[in-house]
Amino acid sequence: MISLQMGSGGHYGADDRMLADIFLPQSEPDPLQRAANHISGALAILPGIAANQSFATGLPVSIVDLVTL
Repeated sequence: MISLQMGSGGHYGADDRMLADIFLPQSEPDPLQRAANHISGALAILPGIAANQSFATGLPVSIVDLVTL
């Protein structure tokens, strides 16, 4: 079991960690490897892309059909 520490501020402290990862030259280690990369970001927008395509066509859209992994 992993014990989680709740921080203060937005998203239970996640906003501070994210901002430190982006803007500080040396941020805290991330032993759980929670930081997202460009691939995570691209995958995160696919449901919205699929939904918009579905709205436009009136047909179901499979996310798998939108990308080549």
